[in-house]
Amino acid sequence: MKRKIKNSDEAQETEKEEVQDNAEVKAKAPKRRRKFADLTIIDEPRLESKPESSYWDRLPYPIGVEICRYLNNADRSSMSRVCRAWYNIFKDPSLWRKKQFLLGGPYSKVTSRKTLRFTTMFGSCLQEARIVCYHRTSNTCKIIYETMEKMMDNMTLSKLNRLDIKDLELDRFYWKYSSLRDKVTECLVKMFQLQNNLKHVRMELCQFTLTEGAAILNALLQSSGHNVCCLHLLDYFDSFFTLSDQEIFTSIISNFTNLKNLSLNYCYISNELLMNLSVVLKDKLKCLTIRASVIEDHYHVITPGTWKLLNASCPAVKVRLSLLRIADSETIIPMLAQGMPLSRFSMTSEMESAFDAHLSQTLTHLVHNFQLTLEEVNLHFNCLQDSVDNELISIVQQCRNLKTLRVMANAGVVVANAICTALKDRRQLRKVEFTVNEYSDDPNSERLRSVLRNIQDMLNEVRLVRDISVATIN
Repeated sequence: MKRKIKNSDEAQETEKEEVQDNAEVKAKAPKRRRKFADLTIIDEPRLESKPESSYWDRLPYPIGVEICRYLNNADRSSMSRVCRAWYNIFKDPSLWRKKQFLLGGPYSKVTSRKTLRFTTMFGSCLQEARIVCYHRTSNTCKIIYETMEKMMDNMTLSKLNRLDIKDLELDRFYWKYSSLRDKVTECLVKMFQLQNNLKHVRMELCQFTLTEGAAILNALLQSSGHNVCCLHLLDYFDSFFTLSDQEIFTSIISNFTNLKNLSLNYCYISNELLMNLSVVLKDKLKCLTIRASVIEDHYHVITPGTWKLLNASCPAVKVRLSLLRIADSETIIPMLAQGMPLSRFSMTSEMESAFDAHLSQTLTHLVHNFQLTLEEVNLHFNCLQDSVDNELISIVQQCRNLKTLRVMANAGVVVANAICTALKDRRQLRKVEFTVNEYSDDPNSERLRSVLRNIQDMLNEVRLVRDISVATIN
């Protein structure tokens, strides 16, 4: 016990000696001068250091959304992983109003997963949707249907303004497996029944039967018939159907009361249909696009009185007529009935062998009856024999409202020179594409090259910005 007390006293004396030695060392050390910077640090409280905020951290939300509009989907996805603020911008509904879906193809399962993932996240935000089908096989057709069915379920809360469905081609053999054709029809009927805000509907190359197509159009009519202003139905039915005498199609189309743009095959229209449209769509119809093909019925005639009635009811209506592989003037001239407000005339021959189709008579009839209404002429019949040089010159000289001219024909140097010369006085003719045939033994080949060299000089003289090209085929 006495030994422990003695050891504690010695420890206390040792600590006192160490404290005294440290005090003596500090007293002998020189005093440090206090700088102004040190005083500043001492006088002000210390703050924790924070990283400087960048401009992107202070970016307003509306500007971030506007920037995202210029990015593709991959860049938007990368941007969303930067921070939570940018992820919230990524989910903004206004960024996902429009979307195109590609269904089918060699990677149909991958595209299906992407489509369903997108519609699950943003299906309710969509306002414009475009569905394009391609590379249809027995496997891809089933995947296309299953994807469409699920994506339509994901879009039930959306308010679509526009819907485009293209290239279904239900007449192909692969759609006959497992009644896929009937299931696709039921899916589209259900979808149209749930959408009551559609304004633009485009269903091209679907190839429905009369019963299937009528059921879908009737569903569209019941839900959005008062809203639809643009309806495009080119190749909507099977090509072997002739609907000009089918009352069910006429009655359905005649009940769309707000149409401004309508696209139909020539085999779909009839005198009765146009007369009904002239009553229902008075002062509303602006554009009527008609396409006739050699594989469809195109021998019935719309009378001049019917066209005059439609033109009187809808003074602003313009008719756009396209002819595919129909070149015989005896067939074309009856289609070009007087009174038709023809604005655009397109003709593509693509004949395998040259023959005399009396095209000069067709073009003469065109200029004589529609020189006041024609605004665009597209002619592609380089495989035909008869010369139309004088008729092409008449189109340029007499059709005073012509704005676009595209010609690919067996035309010579004379017509090329006449058209280029007429451009000086035709300021409204803004677009010209002219292709002529040139042969090495042609004595006029040098003259043609001279015409081509003088085009730019002529444009510089009149000081007009135009899209003009004259090409040659050797």
